Amino acid sequence: LGTGYAIGVPGGLGRSLGMTTDRSLLAVGTRSGEVRIYDVRTPPGTPSYRLVGHAGAITDLVFSRDQSRLATADTTGQVRVWRLPTGDAIAVLETGPPAPGELGPRVGLSPPRGRLLYVTLGNGRVELRNGDNGDLFSSLGVGPNGSVASGALGVGAVPFTNLTRPPGGLGESSGG
Repeated sequence: LGTGYAIGVPGGLGRSLGMTTDRSLLAVGTRSGEVRIYDVRTPPGTPSYRLVGHAGAITDLVFSRDQSRLATADTTGQVRVWRLPTGDAIAVLETGPPAPGELGPRVGLSPPRGRLLYVTLGNGRVELRNGDNGDLFSSLGVGPNGSVASGALGVGAVPFTNLTRPPGGLGESSGG
């Protein structure tokens, strides 16, 4: 990101920032539930995109590696997957309000296109969902060496990710 890039967000930032792997786009989650995406190669100020639809403050967000999707979560327990650059909501999930003291769900997207959505809930449960529509996978299979997983939505098995990932967990890191 470098030095000298400052942005102001009316109402204040939420609890989340995310950057694409090439460090060209910065996503900022706000307390009002809006997500603002800035192209950091341009002068600071006006966001390139504004994604509106969350009712609570944004608590987590992550870009897909190919920058075609953004997954977001808020304090009401809502999770959204957005298509970029159009800003269309691909999936909207209601996970329920978080327990007292919890911020809300955490999200992750599988590389490279975000076709698998990981949703971590406050009760310790992790849901694996279809990143195209939010459907919950009904079953999960792991290859003999434990490195390849596949899921089923009732229409046969679909390979979706390689589980041999560097330390830090599955999916893309929102920290850049």
